[in-house]
Amino acid sequence: MLAQNKSGWTLLEYLKVSEEEIENYDPVTGAFAVISVNGEFLIGYNSWRGQWEFPAGRIEQGETAREAAIRELFEETHQTQRDLDFAGLFKVRDSKGIIKYQAIFTGELAELQAFNPTDGDEMDKIRLWDLKEDIGYVDECDLKMAEMTAGNRDRAIYLTSMTPEMYHRYFKEYENDPDLWLDKTKYVPYEYSEEKVDQYIKRQQDLKRKTLAIMCGEEIAGEVIIKNIEENKCATLGICLKNAAYKDHGIGTQAEKLAIEYVFHELNIPVLYADSIQPNTRSQHVLEKVGFKYVNEDADFKYYQIDRGL
Repeated sequence: MLAQNKSGWTLLEYLKVSEEEIENYDPVTGAFAVISVNGEFLIGYNSWRGQWEFPAGRIEQGETAREAAIRELFEETHQTQRDLDFAGLFKVRDSKGIIKYQAIFTGELAELQAFNPTDGDEMDKIRLWDLKEDIGYVDECDLKMAEMTAGNRDRAIYLTSMTPEMYHRYFKEYENDPDLWLDKTKYVPYEYSEEKVDQYIKRQQDLKRKTLAIMCGEEIAGEVIIKNIEENKCATLGICLKNAAYKDHGIGTQAEKLAIEYVFHELNIPVLYADSIQPNTRSQHVLEKVGFKYVNEDADFKYYQIDRGL
């Protein structure tokens, strides 16, 4: 889970797909326009709902997601910008528990155009916002989408499905961590090969594991593997960062928190296990930090567990 708003909508996953791939996701019901002006972002006050929101709305019959984003931008804020960049899809769950997808577009304006609201308009005022100033209640899902696609792109941490193409990109920059070897005398540097990665992908598929990429902005920082899955009962968490450049920056901690939410709320699994080799005290510290409880240990590993609770 990435965010949840007061209306009961939940932002589940950010999908970095191309605009041509939209047709592979069903239903794509809405489109957002995140517009920047000199480093700040256009936001409007929705007087009907009593909150600040980014321009967005339902995709009408016969309309593309791009056309909907352009139309909603103009209807809600009176701003005209047709040169938008497609930034991906967000998987959401509405207040009735229905899974949908929302398309998000980004763009820029040199300056704000005139805004003259009339009676009955959804938005009664607009402004530029730096995503930080306290301006009152901002829809949590809107804010998270803006942060992840435009305003905070360089450092946003999120999980998304790991595709074969992403796995190959990931392993081309992967480095073995000596701390993850029980017998360090057997440590060897990792060398990428296409065949080896294809075999790795097939093994994850054969074992019916859930594989997720840890994204740090536009970069693949690591992988999360949910394994030993027993439906509605339990699973085991595995996590690995790509190389030393992504360690000691809080990325693993945030990724583990997101993985726990994913297992508990998306897979509906109430118990999650994890383990760490004895010498890896850094991993053990992170597990305990995000809520795992120590269970037991043997000569090689320490074992942990976290429960969803009521």
